[in-house]
Amino acid sequence: NDPDQAKLKRPHTCETCGLTCRSLSNLKAHQKTLGDDDPSKHRTECDICGKIMNGDNLAKHKKTHLDDNDPEQAKLKRPHSCDSCSGVFQSARKLKLHMSVHT
Repeated sequence: NDPDQAKLKRPHTCETCGLTCRSLSNLKAHQKTLGDDDPSKHRTECDICGKIMNGDNLAKHKKTHLDDNDPEQAKLKRPHSCDSCSGVFQSARKLKLHMSVHT
């Protein structure tokens, strides 16, 4: 393998880790995964869809992939339920807003 040919095929190099990429957009996506020393700012790739986001948001994001037709997964996706009807919500705030329809 000729190193010069490899450089032509993957011309974009990460200055942090040395990874080489075919396109600048791939390099930028990779660099977003590197983050910094603050764990909440670490960029993480979703192993389901490949979307890249801050680590703090990954658990919330992964819930979007749960199956609404599976009762156990649906409960994880929307854990807040209304005592007055069959409404279920992702957050306590959304449940509280919903409760106004019952007053």
